[in-house]
Amino acid sequence: MEEKKKSVAEDKVIVAISNLLDYAVLLKKIDGLRDCAIVAEPERGMRRERAAPSERVDHYNRNREGRRLVGDDTKQSIIEQAHEDEAARQRRLEALKKITETDEEIARRLQLEFEQEEKRRLEEVARRDAELAQRLAQIEGQSTSVSRCEAFFLNPP
Repeated sequence: MEEKKKSVAEDKVIVAISNLLDYAVLLKKIDGLRDCAIVAEPERGMRRERAAPSERVDHYNRNREGRRLVGDDTKQSIIEQAHEDEAARQRRLEALKKITETDEEIARRLQLEFEQEEKRRLEEVARRDAELAQRLAQIEGQSTSVSRCEAFFLNPP
């Protein structure tokens, strides 16, 4: 196991050195730098490693502050989203309430129209019935008159 870890670590070192050499060769080809420029590149990295501890602390604090701000912004955005969702829900409820009120008003008007139509229909039926009754009475009256005439002529006094 230890041997495997050493092998992996050695491979990583070889890759890093290879990358550094590739970078150096690339710099030499592109910029036409001399050998001294190739040596200067690794020194820059070493200077970064030897940066003042206060710079590292500042960098660490900037990272922490950035993460804190992101966390605060996330919490704030969640709260604002909840408010927006609630406002949208209220708007939907108001719209549904208006639609319901409109539908109820239409239903009341239709019901009133149906009732008035039914009342007119019943009145028309009653009027026709009255006319028929009157005609029947007239017909019966005429038939009674005819019967009396027949009886008078058939049975004279």
